[in-house]
Amino acid sequence: MSIYKTILVLFTSAMFLFAESCTAGNSQKKEDNAEVKKSEAKNTEAGSTEAGSIELVAQTTCPVMGGDIDKKLYVDKDGKRIYMCCVGCKGEITDNFEDMVKKLEEKGEKPELL
Repeated sequence: MSIYKTILVLFTSAMFLFAESCTAGNSQKKEDNAEVKKSEAKNTEAGSTEAGSIELVAQTTCPVMGGDIDKKLYVDKDGKRIYMCCVGCKGEITDNFEDMVKKLEEKGEKPELL
């Protein structure tokens, strides 16, 4: 019976570490993104963007978890590349690619064009 408890503890610990690695660094990135959005809002109010549109910047955050992207991890579709923070986000991006593009655009970011 104790072998099962040991396996359960190891599995739970591994899952916790995986989840923690996906969310590491989110707080600083969220603060940076907030500053970018404030700056974009000021530019829009001042009329510095054409026709009220906001220029999208290169992707820096994962559309699933919101963490920093890893340029080694990505999904390509229809000439666009979306980066992610960890392999755990790949399925969500693959299954809902267009929704993830829209989510990035709402954050003021854009996928890389291939």
